[in-house]
Amino acid sequence: MAKKRNSKKHVLKTASSEMKDEFIIIERVFSQDENNMSIGLANIKAIVPDIEANKDKMARAVEIFKRKGVNVAIFPEFTFSGYFWEDTNACRSYMDGAVIENHTEWIENTLRPMLDDELRAIIFNNIGKGPEGKYVNSTFILSVVEDFDYLKEENRYDKIFLPQLEKIYTETGGDDRLVVDIK
Repeated sequence: MAKKRNSKKHVLKTASSEMKDEFIIIERVFSQDENNMSIGLANIKAIVPDIEANKDKMARAVEIFKRKGVNVAIFPEFTFSGYFWEDTNACRSYMDGAVIENHTEWIENTLRPMLDDELRAIIFNNIGKGPEGKYVNSTFILSVVEDFDYLKEENRYDKIFLPQLEKIYTETGGDDRLVVDIK
């Protein structure tokens, strides 16, 4: 008779939860090798309408990740803006202010300086200006790699499978793959 294999992934260590700022921090360790990559997932809820509060949450989460020794920080969809809503005129007016093109200075002056030999990348999602007055729902990689332009089309992922409400506001991306060589 064949032995049953335990297919359950083993968590080597689960630290108890702690609060930092308004964030609940839960740490899980899957390897005893300290040289393995550390990933920080920020499950923050965007405040609508408050782009500046959302950027502040993002910066505070990155500071916590840095103190924890995270190598790659990952943020949820619509990190800056929050989600669309059905009042088209009010939503468009707000979202026009949320597009990535309006926040590159903040990204360069606040987020990029947080990158270093330990925190190597911040992955986040936001909308950008798209064709014919629509937006593009994009995921960006802010990387420590020199001359890596997170805004370039080949360095971002533009969402292609759009839910009904997003179809009103956004244009679908052209490809469902993003391949980035950051060596």
